[in-house]
Amino acid sequence: MLFKKKHKKLTQPEIKAINNKLAYPEAIVFCPRCGKKLEYFPVGNAAEVKCPSRNCISGSSRGIYVRLTDD
Repeated sequence: MLFKKKHKKLTQPEIKAINNKLAYPEAIVFCPRCGKKLEYFPVGNAAEVKCPSRNCISGSSRGIYVRLTDD
């Protein structure tokens, strides 16, 4: 039987870092989990922010989420 992974909740500093990068794309914002620079990508009318580390934080102007897949 396979068990689903529970979604990790983002901490307040992680949410704040994603929101800061979405609000100011030219600013240098570091990931609170691993310390790498967050990357900003415009996607159509929306925008996406993600950490370059695998399975770290990411979010978009449509919502904040955590990747848990092993793509």
